[in-house]
Amino acid sequence: MSRLTQFSLLAVCFLASSAYAESVHDSDASHPLEKQSVFGSSENLKPVHVAQNAFFELEKVKIQASDSQSILGDSALRTIVISSEDIQNVHAKTLEDALRYTPGIAIKPIGDTSESGSGISIQGLDPSQVLIMVDGNPVAPNSGDMVDAVDISQVLIGEVERIEIVQGGASAIYGANAMGGVVNIITKNSGKPFAFSADISAGNWGSKSDGQPAAKKSAIFSTSGQTGRLSSQVTASLLSQEGFDTEPEEIGSDGWHGHKNNVSAKLQYAFNQSNILTISPSFYQAETATRKESKAIDEITKDRTSITNRKTWGVTYLGLINKLHYKVHLMDQSYTEEKDSTSSDRLDQTSKNKAYSLKLDQPLDSHMVSLSLAHKYEYLNQYNITEEEYVIQGESKRSTDISLSDSWYFYSGGDFEIVPAIRVAQDDNFKSHVSPMLSLLYSNEHWFNGKFNIRSSVSDGYKAPTLMELYWEFDHNGDIMYFGNPDLVPETSINTQLGFEYLSNNNSRYELHIFNNEIKNLIAEQSNPERAEQLEGVNTVYEFSNVNQARTKGINLSYQKTFNNIAFNTGYSYLDAVNLQTNKRLPKKSKDQFHLGVDIFNIKNSRISLKYRFNSKQYADFENEEIIGDYDVIDLKFNHDINKNLAWYFGIDNLLDNSPSQYSTSGEHGSSDNDAYPKTPMYMYLGIRLKH
Repeated sequence: MSRLTQFSLLAVCFLASSAYAESVHDSDASHPLEKQSVFGSSENLKPVHVAQNAFFELEKVKIQASDSQSILGDSALRTIVISSEDIQNVHAKTLEDALRYTPGIAIKPIGDTSESGSGISIQGLDPSQVLIMVDGNPVAPNSGDMVDAVDISQVLIGEVERIEIVQGGASAIYGANAMGGVVNIITKNSGKPFAFSADISAGNWGSKSDGQPAAKKSAIFSTSGQTGRLSSQVTASLLSQEGFDTEPEEIGSDGWHGHKNNVSAKLQYAFNQSNILTISPSFYQAETATRKESKAIDEITKDRTSITNRKTWGVTYLGLINKLHYKVHLMDQSYTEEKDSTSSDRLDQTSKNKAYSLKLDQPLDSHMVSLSLAHKYEYLNQYNITEEEYVIQGESKRSTDISLSDSWYFYSGGDFEIVPAIRVAQDDNFKSHVSPMLSLLYSNEHWFNGKFNIRSSVSDGYKAPTLMELYWEFDHNGDIMYFGNPDLVPETSINTQLGFEYLSNNNSRYELHIFNNEIKNLIAEQSNPERAEQLEGVNTVYEFSNVNQARTKGINLSYQKTFNNIAFNTGYSYLDAVNLQTNKRLPKKSKDQFHLGVDIFNIKNSRISLKYRFNSKQYADFENEEIIGDYDVIDLKFNHDINKNLAWYFGIDNLLDNSPSQYSTSGEHGSSDNDAYPKTPMYMYLGIRLKH
């Protein structure tokens, strides 16, 4: 189906809905929307639509900036919400932990799997194509190990109000990195004169732990307060582990040892209810190492080390002039990483990101018109300490985006929302690109004793190559090299979605969503045997290249049901991801995923949760010669409230001690250098939570 045909079909839907909305009679104003979260719990919130700055009434009037169009089920874009209660019940310490049980989302290893880096894949699109945000402000990617994406295992979460997930292409509203979707972390505002919380846990991998009984330790401390117009919050997340070894008889180990620490703060001053200044610094520091075999140094073992530092400063001002809402955001981030691989070279890498944005929201009768301007500066430097020479010396680029969108509400009981949007992107190295989008939401709150939603959208996605994808160079293991490609061109996509949702009055929820992504010039990491032959002592070369045509299409099904004290949820995702040039499947993408969760709660102040996940087999390479076998994982979670301020919990992750195996199509075990998933054994832990 051509691009013109797709947009024509959406235009027909748009005109038909307009005619219908204008023909129906006025009805009563809509009641507060009950949104059931991904884990089965529910919340009642009162959204006041302010387009890309949504304000909410909770226990008392609070102002919360959000970059989602209009959240909690009222958006034309499919949005899933994970509440703070959900995050607490699964004992999440990182963003990876919080998203692990979300249907339609795949957690993928990124970079060197032994260092446990992870990214988010939505609708078969890679982590570099999914935008991560905190309080509506983009998080800059790590520009680190092999993938220029946000490592969600480094996003340590403390005081989080909720996590919003937009599934599907949203480049026209959110920018270039949102081809696959958006994950937005909303932090809490205490509103109390003083509040304090602590979450401390420890555990191990049994006989596979490398060290002491408390082989992995985590602590999250948060304190906040408010006096008059001034409020503040400081959160410290500390994570350390001794590592683990799934195969002690073999050389090397699987799990990293070291620490990952993050300290963040949020200082707010409210000039009045509509004009708020927020300063949000964040500091991340990590030192990790894994023991690996080096084929370049007489097959000896040594620690592969990584020292990472990230400093981020953010300044946001929310204001109101008459009815015009505006948001100004400034961000400055520096990221440094020193790596000592099993080869003889030590590398020092520095990346810098600066971003400036202005967003204007103007209500006009039943419309909310939004205009945004964004400018971004990126810098990358890579120095070989061993050879005392630059690999990448001061490469930089700038990009500018301008977007215009309109949320158009037809008040037949608030039943219709139409969202047309357009974004113009300009990058230093490439021509400007126009990304249009059209989304439609139809909602009937009195359909067979429940609420029925239909969502449809067509959007154009665009992403220019990053500096790392263009220029990067890395010696992975002495005989394996990774290279960027300065000849890359931007990748584009056409995303089409259609979804149906039904929320019955007896606490049952049914969802069916169909999607299709037609991708041109997909940027992917592929092997280059010819280049490997030209390099002495190198067996394998991977470099970024464009795949002329690719497609991901699939279906997401989910069902949720809440009884008196039992919550049940299940989800199935089918994904067909194909390189249309070769008709082979795209690597590291499971065709089938299945989720099942059962929660038993309100039993003597306790809650028991059982989570099951299944991933079908997938290929590790573009040639479809290396296979990663299917695997399933069962996690057990237990929570007990001693009183309103004190609770304890324990859990067992990977109860069956399963991990994916890798083998070639000939039946032989795959190369350990190409392992696509880390082997993580059963992990048992115990923790305590305190709040005041």
